[in-house]
Amino acid sequence: MITKLRRSILRVSRVAFLRVAVVLLAIAGCSDHMWDAFGPAILPLLAILLRHTTHQMPLALTSPALAPTAKVVTAPVAKSGNTLDLGAVAHVAGAADTDWRSDCEVLCVGPDDCAFTLEALMHGQANPTPASHSYALAAGHAMLLEDVLVAEFGRDGKAALRLVATAGSVVATDRTYNLLAAGNGLGLPAGATFGQYIPAVRAGTAIAAGNEGRLIQLQHTISGGGFRTNLGLVNVTGVATAVKVDLYRANGVKLGTVSRTLAGFEYRQIGNVFDDVTSGNVEDGYAVVSTSTEGAAFLAHASVVDNATGDPVFVPALLRRGGGKKRVQAPQFIAAAAHIRGAADTNWRTDVELHNAADAPAQVTLELLEHGKDNSTPRSEAVTVAAGSSRRFEDVLETVFDFSGKAALRVTADGGEVLVSSRTYNLIGAKAAASLPPGATLGQFIPAAGETDTIHRGDTGLLIQLAQSASDTTGFRANLALVSSRTFPITVDVEAVAADGTSLGSFQVPLKPLEYR
Repeated sequence: MITKLRRSILRVSRVAFLRVAVVLLAIAGCSDHMWDAFGPAILPLLAILLRHTTHQMPLALTSPALAPTAKVVTAPVAKSGNTLDLGAVAHVAGAADTDWRSDCEVLCVGPDDCAFTLEALMHGQANPTPASHSYALAAGHAMLLEDVLVAEFGRDGKAALRLVATAGSVVATDRTYNLLAAGNGLGLPAGATFGQYIPAVRAGTAIAAGNEGRLIQLQHTISGGGFRTNLGLVNVTGVATAVKVDLYRANGVKLGTVSRTLAGFEYRQIGNVFDDVTSGNVEDGYAVVSTSTEGAAFLAHASVVDNATGDPVFVPALLRRGGGKKRVQAPQFIAAAAHIRGAADTNWRTDVELHNAADAPAQVTLELLEHGKDNSTPRSEAVTVAAGSSRRFEDVLETVFDFSGKAALRVTADGGEVLVSSRTYNLIGAKAAASLPPGATLGQFIPAAGETDTIHRGDTGLLIQLAQSASDTTGFRANLALVSSRTFPITVDVEAVAADGTSLGSFQVPLKPLEYR
């Protein structure tokens, strides 16, 4: 993790985005300074990758506007006439004294000025003519819409957002967070936040009849701390859609089915979804979501919330189109993992989840890419994941590798159809300064990334919705993590850009083979 950003070019009150170039994976995070001693980077942003159709672009772009030939590879850009969906926004009180808010960020990525419309798909109802607002955005500029549901639509409650681009090309993200009030039971300052990053997706990636989505690394605790899982569903068509949710334990034992019918363009949240199928705890579980409605398409996500802290983790559905063919899968990378003590009695840990969606077992190799080192010959461990089951490796660096420190992971599967995710979190100890119960966690979801997610020569990765405070006690700070996916040295160009498109500065980062930094 590159923390020197904090003391150099990012020491400003508002940073819109970073541009990153060359072959690697990149993630960034923003930590809330008001609970920085306890909390993680709460925005684990995989780079929005723009791949250029020509290699004439410089590796470090200095112009506020990106090349007009850019096309999206891993994260969606909405060009004029296209739509993006943001799965959940809120201005609502929740369970266990939580108070949910959402901020939305939009960036104009082309050389032309942009225009777009936001539509609010309100919870629990059909939305054939949703409330909407239109915006203009100059080329290379970013717009942050804070507490978007109330500020822009004057609505309390829960909703999904639909973005319709009407000119230029835009990208968008959302952060939904628990806003702590004065006198909160955790003993933290008023205005502190626990949040989750929610990426925008194209309607074309929605789950249609004949396909399914899988949500892994879920948990459900009846009482005494632990976690709860809320399920979110968004109908991206005007067709009434019958959705089936099959819920399983990690060992593949089916607990039951939850069925809902979504009206046209409806957003629906099912709180504590496992309550519908079991009266017991689910230490590790997964969901399979599908529809038999012809012409339907819907999105699904889970929010796994720590009952002790109200800290949420956003888990997107992984779209599965195939039939579990036996094959050697290309490596997937977990871009950051930890087993390390931090300041103020923080204890950073990472859990990794492997899920085999196929009907045959999978042999999986985990490789340790240590921080700041040449990892040409990384340490590795082989594990087996049974058909139709999940395996969670809690505190993976210690339990699998007997390793303390920071690292990335490379995961390769032989056979099966393996889905990979992770959660990195601060495990609260007995000496925590605030009134946080020992064993509670504050964490972030870090999805696996594959070769198509890496940034190559001629590509530009964008990390948006970043912030950097001039104060060390309030606001946010941004850290950047880089992982080389190549077995030879590379150099990475990084540029920080303000919300008005002004370049704040740039620098280079040399990376050794398969280095995590």
